[in-house]
Amino acid sequence: MGDVVTLGAMGIGYLFLGALALALAAEGLLRAFTRVYEALFVEKVSRKDYYDPGCHDYVDWLESWHKPIFNYLSIGFRLFNNDNPIPGRIRTNPLGYRCDPICEPKPDQLRIVVLGGSTAWGLGASSNEATVAGQLEALLNKPGVLGKKWQSCKVYNLAQCKATATQDMLSLLFHGTRMKPHITITLGGWNELASCNMRTGLLRLFRAFYVVEQEGWEPPQVAGHLEKTLKQAMKGWLRSKSLLARRLIPAEMSAHQGASATVAQMRDQISVGSEILFEHMDHMNRLGSAYGFKHFHFFQPHLYSKKAITPEEMRVMDLYDNVRPTYGGPAIGDHFRTANIYDQIMAMCADAGWKDCKAIDLSRIFAEDAGHIFFSIVHCTDDGYNKLAKSILQTLIDERALS
Repeated sequence: MGDVVTLGAMGIGYLFLGALALALAAEGLLRAFTRVYEALFVEKVSRKDYYDPGCHDYVDWLESWHKPIFNYLSIGFRLFNNDNPIPGRIRTNPLGYRCDPICEPKPDQLRIVVLGGSTAWGLGASSNEATVAGQLEALLNKPGVLGKKWQSCKVYNLAQCKATATQDMLSLLFHGTRMKPHITITLGGWNELASCNMRTGLLRLFRAFYVVEQEGWEPPQVAGHLEKTLKQAMKGWLRSKSLLARRLIPAEMSAHQGASATVAQMRDQISVGSEILFEHMDHMNRLGSAYGFKHFHFFQPHLYSKKAITPEEMRVMDLYDNVRPTYGGPAIGDHFRTANIYDQIMAMCADAGWKDCKAIDLSRIFAEDAGHIFFSIVHCTDDGYNKLAKSILQTLIDERALS
């Protein structure tokens, strides 16, 4: 009996070694074939190959997984990780916001808080001073702009990369109000409408924009969670190490990936996002009434609305239409080029008849601009951020917000 068990175990061992040898041989052949095929027929490119060199360090920073870009607080904060900076480009305060630490307000100082996503944060800007917030502060502190009421102006940048109006409200409520702002500015709209990638059912149910990276998160104590996590980690590890595994094991795909594959789905996403964004804007207005500040919401521009496209911008358009179809490819691009994604939300704002806040559509301010404005679909060069800051300043002047 013992001999039978031993022979059986040896047989299983031989089978395992044989299977392992076959797998290693297949892996070696596949690697050799792939190397030859790519050398002869494939031109390897990355996202930064389509971006202007002035934005390359941001692209490397975004796509590197050696250090996490964000620190998370589960109430909804997605804050900059101070351990993964771009030296010389980004300065952050201890909270992770791209501005100076929060200071005690001065009685003769105009205080403005800027909120929004990566455009408001200043992705692509050469320094903190070149962001919309930085350039707006410089413009307001020029002689004669503020008038006699204020001696100086301080603009705090509380924007977060990938943020939505939900995160804006949290930042303003928990941190912005400590600055006792006279004016709050939101520069956004794209993340909530075009780049939302959230389940419309969850949006309709909870009426808030959530942090998609944490969708489906469970604590380790949940039954089966550790086994599921181990299985997912093993699949990911095998796919990262083996070409054979990549062909045999399907990639893990989060629920929101591929959600905007068609024009019809994008229209539905924009419609639902407009409803939720409008509700958030109304909440922000009520915060303004409670805390005594004026609120302005600016809907941000994008490359699709620009007619005079530079060669650098054309490469970005090609990247998003054909090479890396994040939003759904050429069909979605054509939709963005012909339709204004902010029409629905602007109509809702007009019907609301708000008095103490303003909604301003800046989506087409660069339509006829022949200069190099965009590094990506929504992120600007320093010149683009300067023109955005000037447009915002002109609105503040026209609306007598500085008096």
